Amino acid sequence: MHKTTSTLLIGAVTLGAFTSIGFAQAVWDLRSPQPGTPAWSDVNTWARVSDGATGTPGTNDTITIDNTGTNALVLSGTATANVIVNGTYTIAALNVTTVGSGINYNFYRSSAASLTVTGALTKQNSSQLTFGRNGDATFTLNLNGGVNLDRGTLRFANNVAPTITGTIGMNADVLSVYATLVTNANHTFGNGVSLTGAGSGDAGSRAVFQPASGTTLTLNGAISQTSATFGRNLAMDGAGTLALGGVNTYFGNTIVSNANGTLNLLNGGETRFVIGANGVSNSISGTGSANFNGMFRVDLSGANLTDGNSWTLVNVGTLSETFGLSFSVASTTLGDFSNDAGIWSLTDGNNLWSFSQSTGTLSLQVIPEPSSFAALAGLSMLGFAASRRRRR
Repeated sequence: MHKTTSTLLIGAVTLGAFTSIGFAQAVWDLRSPQPGTPAWSDVNTWARVSDGATGTPGTNDTITIDNTGTNALVLSGTATANVIVNGTYTIAALNVTTVGSGINYNFYRSSAASLTVTGALTKQNSSQLTFGRNGDATFTLNLNGGVNLDRGTLRFANNVAPTITGTIGMNADVLSVYATLVTNANHTFGNGVSLTGAGSGDAGSRAVFQPASGTTLTLNGAISQTSATFGRNLAMDGAGTLALGGVNTYFGNTIVSNANGTLNLLNGGETRFVIGANGVSNSISGTGSANFNGMFRVDLSGANLTDGNSWTLVNVGTLSETFGLSFSVASTTLGDFSNDAGIWSLTDGNNLWSFSQSTGTLSLQVIPEPSSFAALAGLSMLGFAASRRRRR
């Protein structure tokens, strides 16, 4: 560790199990629960990066925790820790590997603060990572290397103004500890969201979004998935609103699992349905509200083409849903459906596809070929002629 004119470089640091630590004009110290003598192995610890004398960085200081080819900042301890950010900091990367649903890592400010993570933010296992503290002044957060949320919770408090560059990856293949993004203020992200996982897409697995009551989380980037075979599920589990404005290509189920929550498909946004055997497709369900102002895009390439087949796309029995004036339906390859009083239809050869807003159901009617009609008509005429001859 060495001091330059305006930058303090600190080598590989692990909070919880320190791999290296050093002191210069500026100090990284651990304090238990209140400031005092550093306690390196306290169950509940506080971490502070500051000038040793004043407790805050100098006016022109920028403090960088640099990985120098190894780890950057790794949170891997077995107890809750609070990282107090005073001033402007840059971290080469941030990796949270801690196991334990009761363990929380909290980054927050006690004066003007800005934190930049130039590499990836990776959140693993069952702990919670929180940036900011509700009610504090603005905490500027720049996540320049994208986010990989494998499992556990990433939370942005209501004083955080996060900017994310790159993809937000969320593991949607976990049954026990969901990858969960919690927001406590209105946020709009233009980033793409990738639902990861290679499993078979069990109905219980999902990536979870939890916007707080009275707030809206808007995702304007496309939500995609890494599996080409099995759908990845997405759950809206907050009491606020999740707004989807991107051309989404994931084809798992979408669940509005909070009765007070709302899912909005925005004008210009799309959600995709993949149609298979009779009754087999992904769907939108749950107990909350859903407003559809964008497009339903249906992939009919694998559909069973038996007359009378049907598929539930929206569970209208449990959701409180509305279809707006800008709502539409289209096929991935066959073009747009036409609307007649909430019944959307598309003809492809002998197949008449219909989606009903009132029932949330896509159905198929197979219309016989004209030659079949002619044959039937011919048989009818022959029968009629035979009947007349018998009467004579």
